[in-house]
Amino acid sequence: MDARHAIAYRELGTRHWWSRARNRAVLDLVRQALPGPNSEQRILDIGCGNGAVLELLSPFGHVEGLEPDADILLAETESRWLIHRCAFDEDFLPGQNYHLITLLDVLEHLEDDQAALEQIARILAPGGKLILTVPAHQQLWTSHDDLNHHCRRYTRKPLLELLCGAGLTPIRSRYFFHGLAAAKFAVRSKEALYPTDPRPPAIPPAIINRALEWVCRLEFRLTAPVALPFGSSLLVLAHKT
Repeated sequence: MDARHAIAYRELGTRHWWSRARNRAVLDLVRQALPGPNSEQRILDIGCGNGAVLELLSPFGHVEGLEPDADILLAETESRWLIHRCAFDEDFLPGQNYHLITLLDVLEHLEDDQAALEQIARILAPGGKLILTVPAHQQLWTSHDDLNHHCRRYTRKPLLELLCGAGLTPIRSRYFFHGLAAAKFAVRSKEALYPTDPRPPAIPPAIINRALEWVCRLEFRLTAPVALPFGSSLLVLAHKT
């Protein structure tokens, strides 16, 4: 991750409307994926950053995080939860398998995404669940992807095939942030005409930030039955058989 963005990410992950809306969408799926709160359930958030998702997951079981970027981690995050400060690869051997793993906007950063998913399958307990989000559609690539050192954006069918190849069975998948897809396409078109240096996003004024969060959350709920074929992000629930 770009050093400037690494510092800004500490606040973005907690306060920015996009992060808050995504995290609530993930939390809705967690409630469906797990039978309920259980202290015996082991949960791992890969790329846990500042711990915003750990906070949301903590009522459901024993929560751990993994974060290789020390610039993002906060001392209070490490003091509250067990954080593995290491790369996520075949050398990560936790000792006990997990019942739920979340991989939220992380897979696109990894050069070998197939190997990462295979490693997730290794450390999931039988029947264990994976919830992942990724940026969608290569046509929506903007300078924001460059800033975040993304390797790729995804579409649904190739991603589901990737999961199956890693030994994980998709249960449900959907695009979301539908309105944002149009905005990102407009940004891409503008950048093609007027290239600019990428800059970390800023948090809007509070009233706008809250309004955008609620608009996205409402959109997510209203479009749930429709399975629209576009969106700036893709959300998948899979399990290990």
